[in-house]
Amino acid sequence: MSELLTIDQFIFTTLRDDAAIAAAVAARIYAEISPSGTTYPCITFARLSGGDVNGIGPVRIATKAVYLIQAIGESGYAAIDSIVNRIDTLLHGTHKELTGGTIVSCLREQPFSQVDTDEGRVFYRRGGIYRIMVH
Repeated sequence: MSELLTIDQFIFTTLRDDAAIAAAVAARIYAEISPSGTTYPCITFARLSGGDVNGIGPVRIATKAVYLIQAIGESGYAAIDSIVNRIDTLLHGTHKELTGGTIVSCLREQPFSQVDTDEGRVFYRRGGIYRIMVH
């Protein structure tokens, strides 16, 4: 399972270390869900599915995972679109050597957009579904 930790760290550090992302969301980048009381906008990322790439016998060659990476805001899509575009610029097409493994590829497979309501509050979610392979 360290492959998934490597992917999580790749996403988090890539976004956290970018000046444009930091200016837009400060440190509000969360795995899975944003905590109660979060100030918006923020970014969340969550694994949706994945699997291993196996060779002959018990040899695992790589792990593929599909992630939803999104910006969430309360002021409409226009307020988060620049964040979404920056996320895609930083992640799509990335190949990166890390301590826990190598991100072989990170490709957006489809855009994502959704509106939710919770206790009278409206949340705009936009981002992408990314397939990430780690070795």
